[in-house]
Amino acid sequence: MSTLFSDANQADLLNVVSIMFVSKFGSKNEQFIEMLASKGKGNMLEHNLLWGAPNSQKLAQTQFFQQSEVTLGNVKGVLFTKKLGSQHNRKAANSFVWQDNGVSYVINWEKLTQKEIEKVVQSFTFPQQVQRVRYDGEGNSFPLYDETDLLAAKNILGFKVKFPGSLLNTHLTLNDSILLRAEDQNTSYSFRQTADALWNTYRAPYNSTIYDGPNDELLFYQSKVPLFETTKLSFIRKLEISGVEISAYADNNHVYFGPLYSSNDKSKLKSQTYYFWKQNNVYYATAFLGLDKNQEDSLRTLVLTPLQ
Repeated sequence: MSTLFSDANQADLLNVVSIMFVSKFGSKNEQFIEMLASKGKGNMLEHNLLWGAPNSQKLAQTQFFQQSEVTLGNVKGVLFTKKLGSQHNRKAANSFVWQDNGVSYVINWEKLTQKEIEKVVQSFTFPQQVQRVRYDGEGNSFPLYDETDLLAAKNILGFKVKFPGSLLNTHLTLNDSILLRAEDQNTSYSFRQTADALWNTYRAPYNSTIYDGPNDELLFYQSKVPLFETTKLSFIRKLEISGVEISAYADNNHVYFGPLYSSNDKSKLKSQTYYFWKQNNVYYATAFLGLDKNQEDSLRTLVLTPLQ
């Protein structure tokens, strides 16, 4: 789940959950559908989450835009459609938006027909109607939202996990958790791992007085095998925490996540620092994307976190 707002008083605060579906991943005929659900004072149009609505920063590129009230299946909503590019190479994007019981829903797509989208809309099922859920998903990765999801992830991984909700003394809190499947070919994460892994993301609060960038992240991976190739990184040093030996590396060539820039200065590259260790026959990896301060304090919390 993402929490979005654009000013300090959070007048446009919006909590958003998104799911991305892809077919023919990596091919010329690749297709994406994104589904979102949100609640809050803000709206998804203002936060530029609708593919079919012009982005305020890219209005000049929009050749065609239409907004109309439509009914897809038995659901009434608003359809946004825009086209970008030249006359001979236009790219169309669409968004269908509707509300139900105080929740706003969106489907974003590019290449599907309206009849195909009608089937998607009619397939929406409320949580209380879902029974006998399977998590194997033919090798698809999936987000973790509750204890049931965590139990499913542990059964797939085959080991107990570290799952701190926050990192003491560093003010970093859990922002996202995903079970990554090794054979998953339907997601476009920048880092593609070689084995099943639990991936937790931690961030600092927006008003942090310790960290510089609100979008800096600590990525925490757990797996049965090492996930990163240290030969592609630059060795920094070794350290020890409570008898556990940890190796520190820098990704000066931006091998795994590409060049990342400071939100305060777009010309300034963020540091990318990695720490690797083995504990309880599990391989752990952290990637600090920014967050240059108090890294050892965060590591100490992760090393000392009990298994569950």
